[in-house]
Amino acid sequence: MALPEDAPCPRLCHLIKWPDFDGYGFNLHAEKNKSGQFIGKVDDDSPAVLAGLREGDKIIEVLWLLLIFTWSFSLCAFLSGQLCKY
Repeated sequence: MALPEDAPCPRLCHLIKWPDFDGYGFNLHAEKNKSGQFIGKVDDDSPAVLAGLREGDKIIEVLWLLLIFTWSFSLCAFLSGQLCKY
């Protein structure tokens, strides 16, 4: 299956948590008719803005882990540090 010619190019966004900022500055968004997780609202002056995240971006990898089957609760837990905490 080929991508449409007007499909956006993938971008690498290196997101770093700031010690003086609560969270990353974005929320996850899912739609019933679309598979995957998307970036919802992005907070001004946040790590997400600095990393280049934009509302509507589709998340395809987190820490080099390809997101094929993703449940939003597990991605939220991972991003909040509740999973794979070392």
